[in-house]
Amino acid sequence: MVTWGTGNFDSDGAGDYLDSLMKQLIKTIEACLGGKYVMYPSEDDDDILGACGEEMLMPSVDVLALLCEHYAMPLPVTERIVKEWKAQYLRNFDRHINHYETKPDFKIRRRRVIEATFDRLIGLAHDWDLVRSAE
Repeated sequence: MVTWGTGNFDSDGAGDYLDSLMKQLIKTIEACLGGKYVMYPSEDDDDILGACGEEMLMPSVDVLALLCEHYAMPLPVTERIVKEWKAQYLRNFDRHINHYETKPDFKIRRRRVIEATFDRLIGLAHDWDLVRSAE
């Protein structure tokens, strides 16, 4: 194991662990978008929002962005992929949010938070795409 500093992630093993956490978050996001996780069954087969979107997908997007921001870790997905995730989730949100009888102001505010969360990840993906293309 190579260690280069005193920080909690200043070693090869710790970096590998952080990378594995990020990959697990990506798998969770993709599984939710693909309908493979169902926490709350719905009569509507494409209701990602109720199945796992708000409980797993959006927290995973946020934590992935936090890890990339805080530890300057390369994001192992491209900007294009993150934009596709965002578009798919927002389509699903818009289609299904009314089934949950939320107040109109909640829908607007929640959608803004979702957009901002994905936009953070899109910005990080963009930066890493530039780094990869320069190599």
